[in-house]
Amino acid sequence: MILAQSLEAQRQLATQQQLDISKAIEEQSELYWANHPIDNEWSIAKALEGVPGTNSTQPAMQGRSENHHRHHHHHHHNTGIISEVNYPEHHQYHNHSRLGVSPARAQSQQPVPTPPGPPPVLPKKPDMRSHAPKLPPKIQIEEDIHEFSQGLRKLIVPLRLLDRFLNIVRPNTIKNLETCGILAGVLSRNKLTVTTLIIPKQTATSDTCSTTNEDELFEFQSERDLMTLGWIHTHPTQTCFMSSVDLHTHCSYQLMLPEAIAIVCAPKHDKDYGVFRLTDPPGLQIITNCRQKPLFHQHPGEDDIYTDACDQGHVELVDLDLDIVDLRKR
Repeated sequence: MILAQSLEAQRQLATQQQLDISKAIEEQSELYWANHPIDNEWSIAKALEGVPGTNSTQPAMQGRSENHHRHHHHHHHNTGIISEVNYPEHHQYHNHSRLGVSPARAQSQQPVPTPPGPPPVLPKKPDMRSHAPKLPPKIQIEEDIHEFSQGLRKLIVPLRLLDRFLNIVRPNTIKNLETCGILAGVLSRNKLTVTTLIIPKQTATSDTCSTTNEDELFEFQSERDLMTLGWIHTHPTQTCFMSSVDLHTHCSYQLMLPEAIAIVCAPKHDKDYGVFRLTDPPGLQIITNCRQKPLFHQHPGEDDIYTDACDQGHVELVDLDLDIVDLRKR
């Protein structure tokens, strides 16, 4: 009996405690809502405020929307249902309204386009021609002189060569002895020039002369890069012409160099010198094929065998310096 009463008393006490707790919770809830109006309560409409696609921030709907949302949210806050969704109106100032900027003010803030001005002035191109290097003068090359079908280069002979040679060989001329010399020179710009007169060691008669110790002559020319351009000799007792001996002697010179010349000096006669060469053809071919044994002999067509080289135009006498080397004194 006592146990049953004790259990009943405990049950009633527990029930009363639960009622007290429920009442305390209800009082606290009422106090909370009294201090926190329903406007500040979280809602989906407030969460969507400012999001594109809703008109929750448009000024024209603000008053009606606040009352509507408060009433609707209070009515459905337990169910989570939104009774109305407003879609945005499409106009050109929607974005400015959403940002809180009026359309008129947005227009006034647009940048004013600047009218196009004149095109910019381009810098002048540099004159490249003024900086071009100056070309060197063009090298003048002598043209060939043609004798029949053969082209001959111009041959320059110093004008004082004849007088200086005759002065050197005068002792032999007085003795009626022939004297010979070698015309040596260089080739430059397609032009041959006699620069040196070489008088080699030799033996002589009144009608002939022959060089000796020719190795010395060749060595001298080789050391100085001198070409053999022809030869010169005297006729102390005869007139100025090319004897058969002279023709055969000159043939070897002209075979080596087509422009080679033979100068004949006859100081005891009116025409004291001549500059000759074999005609080509027929003179060079006639002498080359000649097999006659006597030292002095006749050739067929002698009038056409040799010619004056100055008349042909490839020989020119010019006032130039001349070196003279007498190998007989060595």
